[in-house]
Formats: sequence, C-alpha cells, structure tokens
Amino acid sequence: MKTKLSKRTIALLAAAVIVLSGGGIMASRAQLTVFSTPYNADFAMDHIGINLVENDKVPTDKHLLSGIKPAPGKEYKEEIAAANTTEFNQYARIIIRKYWMKDGAKDPTMDPALIQLKYDGSDFNTAAWQKSNRESTAEKQIYYFSKKLGSKEQTAPLFNTFSISKDIADAKVSEEKDGVTVYTYKYDGYTAVVEAEVQSIQTHNANDAIMSVWGVEHVKANGDDLTVTN
Repeated sequence: MKTKLSKRTIALLAAAVIVLSGGGIMASRAQLTVFSTPYNADFAMDHIGINLVENDKVPTDKHLLSGIKPAPGKEYKEEIAAANTTEFNQYARIIIRKYWMKDGAKDPTMDPALIQLKYDGSDFNTAAWQKSNRESTAEKQIYYFSKKLGSKEQTAPLFNTFSISKDIADAKVSEEKDGVTVYTYKYDGYTAVVEAEVQSIQTHNANDAIMSVWGVEHVKANGDDLTVTN
C-alpha cells in the first residue's frame, strides 16, 4: 500500500527584532511568510491534504502579527492548529522550530527558550498533543495529535500565544571604557524566528506509514488514538 503525505510550512519571519539600547526596548514589524511545499510519495491518486491553520484561518502572507511591535513579556494571540482538507482520515503532527538570526544568518548560540509559545498561559496543549521527546531538541519540538483527524476536521490548537521573554533584557555584556562600565544587550539586532510545519499520514495501515514516512518506532496508531512512548 503506498503511503500518502502532504506537508505545509509556515514561517513566522521577523517575529521580533529586539533592539535594546540605552535602556529602550523596540522591535521591528512582525511578518509571516507562507511556504507551500507539497510532498508527493509517488502514488496514483491525489495526495492527502492538510493545512496549517492560524487563528482559525488558512495562512496567507498577511496575518494578525503583521505590523505589531512585540514588547518583551507581552503575549500576542497566535493560535496554530491543523485541518484535514480531504475525505480521508489522517493522523497529524506539527514540527516547531525556534531560533535567532542576525544579519541574515542563524545563530545557534542564542537561547531559543526566550522565544515563547504557550497554550492558555502554560506549555503547549498537552491535553490534545503529545510531545516526542526522542525527536525534540531545544530548537526543534515535534508534537503528535492524539486522535485521528476525520474528514474536514480541525485539531485543537497546539499553542495560542507568542511572546518574547522579558528575561531578554537581562542578557547583557559589560565592558570597561575609560573607567566607566558600559552595558550592551546580547540580543541587540537579532530576529526571533518561529517555524511551524504540519505533516499527515493516512490512517489505513498507519503504523507502516508512520515507520516509512516519519521513520519512528515510538509512535503507534491504535484505532482512533495515536500514542507516543518517550
């Protein structure tokens, strides 16, 4: 049986350029850019479709975050879920990547934990999504939706707020200049980047598809349920 997979990717680019100088906190305009990259696994019928859903809408190139100036410590509505666009049942997962960029280059030495995504003020929505600790890192986190996704159904949100931690203002570097201690901010001029990618597989022969497409053995399908063993 040939496996079907479709993928959509949304990147929250320039979600917050934090400029910290002279005690002031400023941020650049936030902008979201969508990249549509379908994956076809060489099968005769149309591929399974799944969409990333942002604030109850399929993303376009202009979103609710556009135009804001994120203030560290302030939460902004940014609700991410997945929607089955076909007549077929599916299992879904979302891959989240968080990192910092400066001058167009990724800087892996900067702390992704300062980029915060939460569900109702706490961690991701673990009542509906299961984190795969085996596949996750500080930068990348993978969550599996715990139930099969029926035709035209939408998942519960994985998270619903975005923020930059106010602790970013504590990341300072000091140096002596002419007998005076001068502080500069470590994240001055950096861009916080969040990427969310949704993937799906068919529920028919799902465990074979999980292994062949996602390449994992610790995730198992059983009827309506998907279980992650960490």
